[in-house]
Amino acid sequence: MVDAIVAECELDPGARPRVRRYYQQLEGGILDPSRVATSVWDAITGLLGRSRALLSAPPGPAPAAAPMFRADALFQLGRSAATAPAPEPEPPDEVDALFLGADPDGA
Repeated sequence: MVDAIVAECELDPGARPRVRRYYQQLEGGILDPSRVATSVWDAITGLLGRSRALLSAPPGPAPAAAPMFRADALFQLGRSAATAPAPEPEPPDEVDALFLGADPDGA
């Protein structure tokens, strides 16, 4: 599927890992399907032989969340990890535009 998206959207083969990650997020319901480009849907529907409406329909109610417990007393971050600045995010590119609806030119 990923190779079909890369080919259909005429992306550089080096973009395959990022396309794979985005496709997995789409498949897992993490990405909003309405923001995904038509060319991506064309590749997916062409291979699966199903309509976009059927593929992007919500699967139903989410299962109940499992209980979570805090481990503050058991776990302490090292001082350098807690104070290290986050790296600057990469500017959006054509792969981001295909899956997130982001404009790679910033316009």
